[in-house]
Amino acid sequence: MLLREVGRLEASIEAGLALGREPLVFLHYPPIYGDYVCEEIMEVLRRYEIRRCWYGHLHGMAGRKAFIGDADGIGMKLIAADYVKFVPQLIVADEP
Repeated sequence: MLLREVGRLEASIEAGLALGREPLVFLHYPPIYGDYVCEEIMEVLRRYEIRRCWYGHLHGMAGRKAFIGDADGIGMKLIAADYVKFVPQLIVADEP
C-alpha cells in the first residue's frame, strides 16, 4: 500500500511540474512523526526538490509529536483541522 501511495505522489508531482509550476505537496499522513521517518516518502520529496509539505491526520494529543519545521530543506507543517483550531490556513505560493 505504501508503494502505491509513493507512486501516486510521484505522479502528482510530475503533473505539477508539467504545468511549469512549483509543486506544493499535501499529504494525509505525516512523513515524519516523533522518531519515525517514512524514508520512501522523504526520498521522493528530496528527489523532486520539494520545498514545502503540509499534512494532516494528527488529532488531539498526537499533534505534540508532529514534526513542524525544516527537514532536508523541506518545510513541513501540520494543518489538521483541530490542530489549527478549525481556522483556514492561507497557503501563499512564494512563502515557506
